Amino acid sequence: MGNQFGSNYTDSEESSSPDRIVDDILTPSTSKECGSRKRKANESPTNSAEGGTQKKISKLDTAKYVYERLFQQGEGSDITIHAVGRVWNLHKLYLQQCTYFEALLNGNWKESNDNAIHIEINDENVTEEGLEAVLASLYHNEIEIDLEKIEGTLAAAILLGLDSVVNRCEEAMIENLAHNNVLRFHDISERYGLIQVQKMALFSLKMLFWKFMKSREMLRDLSESLFNRLLSSSELFVVEGEMDLYRMVRAWIFIHENPSRIDLFDMEETEFDKKASEFSRSVAEHDLFLKYASLFSPLRIHHFLTSIASIRLIENDNLIPKEVISAVSVDQWRALLRNEENPALINDLTEDNFNLNALRLGRVIDSFPKCWRWTGFNFGVDILLHMTSYSLTMKRNCLNQSTPYSINLKSERKIHYRMMIADGNGKCFYDSQKKDVSLRPDQAIVITRIPDNVTLPISVHFQYLAADPPQPSLIFVNDFVKRHQTQ
Repeated sequence: MGNQFGSNYTDSEESSSPDRIVDDILTPSTSKECGSRKRKANESPTNSAEGGTQKKISKLDTAKYVYERLFQQGEGSDITIHAVGRVWNLHKLYLQQCTYFEALLNGNWKESNDNAIHIEINDENVTEEGLEAVLASLYHNEIEIDLEKIEGTLAAAILLGLDSVVNRCEEAMIENLAHNNVLRFHDISERYGLIQVQKMALFSLKMLFWKFMKSREMLRDLSESLFNRLLSSSELFVVEGEMDLYRMVRAWIFIHENPSRIDLFDMEETEFDKKASEFSRSVAEHDLFLKYASLFSPLRIHHFLTSIASIRLIENDNLIPKEVISAVSVDQWRALLRNEENPALINDLTEDNFNLNALRLGRVIDSFPKCWRWTGFNFGVDILLHMTSYSLTMKRNCLNQSTPYSINLKSERKIHYRMMIADGNGKCFYDSQKKDVSLRPDQAIVITRIPDNVTLPISVHFQYLAADPPQPSLIFVNDFVKRHQTQ
């Protein structure tokens, strides 16, 4: 998506495109998802092959006998369990491993002395297959977990109060998080209170958000509340900039407002964007904005208003009300004047203010070297990043390279920034945390050294502020919503 340019580069309005917000300055020199979906709960990767095999043979021979004679054949059964249209002939001694049956059989309940127990199930995720797997695990101390049907196993284990199986399900989901299940696992963990799974799934979504959200199927499956949470995160990995987040919101709305249109998932990207824009213009003014205000409020709209091309795109879509665009634009202009009159305002920027207002930028690096900027006017500051196989540097460009906008030539400008670099799997191997640095005109600093063993592609994620920011745009979004809700 980067826009190559050299000595013939023109900064005319027509050459600026909201689809191309990364400008490459340096042309580079020449330069399995595997494993079964099922796992056994008692398997341990730390066992030696020889020792582990000997122990399993001894254990499984006995367990197999118990499982076949007592569970499958029901020999010596002293209780029957009726649930999900099925009957199991089982044994009270084994059932009391579950807190549900332990409380039922040992308490002062009318069913405590019954030889038949009927379980009323209100959770649609509890299936016959899942209940069978959990009950079977009581007899041979192992369970096969099918990730495609893990909801049934987990729901049954929670219903019966068998923590060991719940823990195995939790471990399996964490170990097998991938782009094709991360949303489902997050929803499961949220429903059943699996805090660690939810935490890891949310972390994966943040780190690989830019990659996941290219999938319209994932946008279809993404809930509004989770989307809001991701957009509001200060640790969201973005490629290329805030306009990409706006496009994702537009695409999400288009898909969710047209759930029966299966053709949306096969369209070319250009055609899809065109149809999404046409749809937003066809809806009554303000309706979509008010309906999905929770998705617009986390967007940093003032970062849209830094080029004529992006302003035109937003106005053409008619998703964000002109009243909001105008209010943010006026506040942006006031911030520009405020910083010109008092450049020291940026010096005392708090971390909370930074996290709420910083530009969120990024790009994928597939070869070395690379030198680039993100386009758009930014209070007269032009930041260039230069990455080679051994280092990443940041430069305040003033006179050395051509610039698309006017440049502030003050002797020093303070830059507040945070730099993060991740590998192709979304694992962050460098995080500067929030820092600040004062840069003279055309001064460059080394941000970090690149590890020798780094494997391309990698992704660079950059957040920064070079001026005291305007008010968060969510203020103007919320004000607009309040005014129109009372009308």
